[in-house]
Amino acid sequence: MILDSEFKNQDNAQGNIENADKIYGAVEVKALGSKLYDVEKFFESVQKGEIHPDMKNLDDQMRLLGECIWNKKLIYTNGIQWQIIECSYKNDEWKNICEVVKERISRLFSKNNKSQEDWQKKINFENILIEVSQVDMGVTKVKLENMNESQWDVLTKALNKITWKPTPAEPSTK
Repeated sequence: MILDSEFKNQDNAQGNIENADKIYGAVEVKALGSKLYDVEKFFESVQKGEIHPDMKNLDDQMRLLGECIWNKKLIYTNGIQWQIIECSYKNDEWKNICEVVKERISRLFSKNNKSQEDWQKKINFENILIEVSQVDMGVTKVKLENMNESQWDVLTKALNKITWKPTPAEPSTK
């Protein structure tokens, strides 16, 4: 996770997410060269209600989607492909997401920890926008000794374009 230096990890058992505005994003790194999920396509399927329990890799894709939604910004890579995923929210959906997270944290730490519910049923995906940017470094195999400076420059420029700190217009959990 990419956190503000003032982030305090208070007791999650209390469902305390007061520091949510101090979470700027996260990084999801997959095995080198492994296939990345098509986040946009999967998100569109979720919005349309076309998700079926027997879908291949459904749990992994829902976990990744949850990371995108909660962290707002996500760098998703397998070392060759790099994606920058950003979420924004309409209406009061951010408040709803915070309530869902509080509930999940409470259930996770309770003595009567039932299996995780389908959290996605409590989210209105129509109020969430996801934008995915591909960073093309012109690399098909990663051999660090063969990477040239211009390839690294493409990546660092893309990463430097990310605005990590929330703007005053972004929702807060307070």
